[in-house]
Amino acid sequence: ARVAPVPKRVRLDGVTRDDLARAARRTEDFSGRELAKLAVAWRAAAYGADVAGTGPALTPQLMDAVTTNQLKQTEIKRHWYAAAAAAGSSASSPSSASPRGGVASSSSSGGLATA
Repeated sequence: ARVAPVPKRVRLDGVTRDDLARAARRTEDFSGRELAKLAVAWRAAAYGADVAGTGPALTPQLMDAVTTNQLKQTEIKRHWYAAAAAAGSSASSPSSASPRGGVASSSSSGGLATA
């Protein structure tokens, strides 16, 4: 049986508590899903930056660049949802917009799930 390789851990190369606090302030209004996507993007960037073969490392500069990119993407998506709601789109009416800017959809159990 073939065993899957163990992924390399991402090293925090110079990332301080201040860097993490700054990222937290910048993403204060992110949903849990948006924060999870940000963490995945940080990891992917660290792996992509490993050109020397020393292992994936997240630097403050890389962390800041990825955070800025995620903020831009999130703003674009929120603008789309707001425009669709203002236009009266049935898929994204103002009554179905979530507080975080996403679109809420009903699940089979009658609860709400943010898309």
